[in-house]
Amino acid sequence: MLLLITYVDGITRVPVWALSCLPTRWLPSVLESPAWFNVRQYSNVLEKPKPLVIAQIGVDRLADFALVQLVSGSYRTEHFADKPTDLSTDERANAALFGCLLEQEHYVRRWGMREWRPFYAAVAGAREGEVSVFAPNFLQAARREARDYYAIIRELVNPHLTIARQEPLPDSGAVAEDVMKAIDLLNAMYGGSAANLARTSRTGNHVDLRLAFERVEQFPHFSGEGMRPQFLKIAVRWDVWPGVATGNFIYPFSSSLAALFLGREAVVTLREVDQFSFKSTEERRIVREAMRQTVSTVDRRLRTVDRKDYQAFYAELQAKSGHPVEWELAEHVDFVLWSEAYELGRHDGFDNWRVDENKFVVRKK
Repeated sequence: MLLLITYVDGITRVPVWALSCLPTRWLPSVLESPAWFNVRQYSNVLEKPKPLVIAQIGVDRLADFALVQLVSGSYRTEHFADKPTDLSTDERANAALFGCLLEQEHYVRRWGMREWRPFYAAVAGAREGEVSVFAPNFLQAARREARDYYAIIRELVNPHLTIARQEPLPDSGAVAEDVMKAIDLLNAMYGGSAANLARTSRTGNHVDLRLAFERVEQFPHFSGEGMRPQFLKIAVRWDVWPGVATGNFIYPFSSSLAALFLGREAVVTLREVDQFSFKSTEERRIVREAMRQTVSTVDRRLRTVDRKDYQAFYAELQAKSGHPVEWELAEHVDFVLWSEAYELGRHDGFDNWRVDENKFVVRKK
């Protein structure tokens, strides 16, 4: 048995380029399953195993929590970024892109927590006179005239944040540089509009969400597994690409979500394991699978449990134009659980776990 485990463990250590040469039928989905990850954990003789197992009882617990929030309508918290109705499609796309970039800067620069609904509203409302600062022509003119675009944003957004009792955006040369790089890329490659990230050509009408997912990785701080899906989620909800084939919902990863799943025992490990970095793709994949199973549980109960509030909420999702009900439900459940994780993280409120300053999930002593 030990020889067998050693053998199969060796298979998973083959370089990615070598695996890509093999026929697809040789790479069964089991290689990406939590079970395979745990086999590798127990076959590693150099380190103590850190298995991660998805527990249905914990998934049920989180599904129940999500259902209560959804059917009551209380999921529209102070972190729900509403669609700005007074912007054009291109302006909404750029507001979503730069809003997500600045949200990510909060985590990168450790600016602290804030409420995201008033933040995105303030960003989307930034105007110079009657012109949105997210209009493609404005972006192109700002770079042509060598204006500091981050300074423009701060000047126009901070008064709105102050009125909303939110912390203003700090002055930062590093962030100004990131914003400048984003504008230069947007202007050079996509005609000044983030809406073109999903278009096969600037003049064509065909859009592909997977293409946008790949292209947005080029922008500063969008290479990770958190903000790229976040940008797509907001852009789709803001109708940047009406009627786009959304495909399967891409679940964003965050350390706070991982701590939530561990704290509510939807994901469990050995008692002697005291921390996870969640830096590896395999660890993050298990958190996403736990989220997918939670969404599946919510979906099943909404469709099969004979409750009028469940039926009414499901009918509301079905009535949303342009978005499949499966995508809408996944987006809603993801937001509910992310919001809960975010708030618990602000107040060190996770059960038995916490997220440290390095984004490691650490067991409380």
